[in-house]
Amino acid sequence: MKNAIIAICLVAFLAFSGCTQEKLTPEQARGIAEKSICTETANLTADEGYYNNNSGTWWFKLDLHRAGCLPHCVVLESNRSAEINWMCTGAIPPEEWARQIAQNSSCVEEGNLTDRISYNNYTKTWWIDLDINRTGCAPACVVWEENGSAEINWRCTGLVEP
Repeated sequence: MKNAIIAICLVAFLAFSGCTQEKLTPEQARGIAEKSICTETANLTADEGYYNNNSGTWWFKLDLHRAGCLPHCVVLESNRSAEINWMCTGAIPPEEWARQIAQNSSCVEEGNLTDRISYNNYTKTWWIDLDINRTGCAPACVVWEENGSAEINWRCTGLVEP
């Protein structure tokens, strides 16, 4: 019994005597984030980041746009490593988002957007019909959720004569 009490006291002493790793300063955490995998695909934003006491992690926003997500670079204080946390909601981006991208794309150089719009869950794309007359074709402006790009898909069938 005496040995058990000594062991418990020793563990408690070590846990509270400073043998644990020091807390990272915001500057140290940002330095780790800047030299990590996080910055291979995006830049850290200018915000100061924030610290989560429960998980012992620093969170820095990434300048990376993906519909339905708010990506952060997360620095783990325990092992001084960093990883991307996408913080995705799984929500489909709104129709207005797709229309705005389409309106600012090369799609509108060929014709006008119509009110006919649909979302393809499999390809994660918005399809907005275009008001373009081309024999054998039913063109649409396709907006990709993943990267916010847009392009025309002519959806042509059969032989189109030059």
